[in-house]
Formats: sequence, structure tokens, C-alpha cells
Amino acid sequence: MTVGELLATYRATTGYITNSLIIKSYDAIGATYKYLLEYAPGKAYRKEVFIATGAGDDLEARTVVTSIEISPAE
Repeated sequence: MTVGELLATYRATTGYITNSLIIKSYDAIGATYKYLLEYAPGKAYRKEVFIATGAGDDLEARTVVTSIEISPAE
């Protein structure tokens, strides 16, 4: 699975707020993304995920080694 494919699964999650997925940080070994999930009309909470990757120049084309949700997201 690539990073782009994994991100598509987060975007498809029920409650995902459109265009809220942003990159928080990244380097040669992985990236951290954050996004919003709506739990009630007008209310949302933030989620973060760290994705460990293989090497490559194009972050979304890199192979996912593992991923883990960071909780609580602060």
C-alpha cells in the first residue's frame, strides 16, 4: 500500500471533513498527518496519524511500512 492509498482510506471515513487532511511534518522515514472528524453537526475532533514509509522523493508514492494513530491528538 502507498501513502496515497492509505490517505484515501482516511478521506473515506464516515465523518471526515472535506479538505481537512493536512501534513503536519515529514522526513525521509515517515510523515505525520492530521485531519478532522465530525461527531455532531458543527462539532469535530482532531485525529493524527504517523505513517512510517520506505524511501522516495514523492511522499504519497512511498510504500507504507506501518501506521499508527496518535492519541490524544494535541
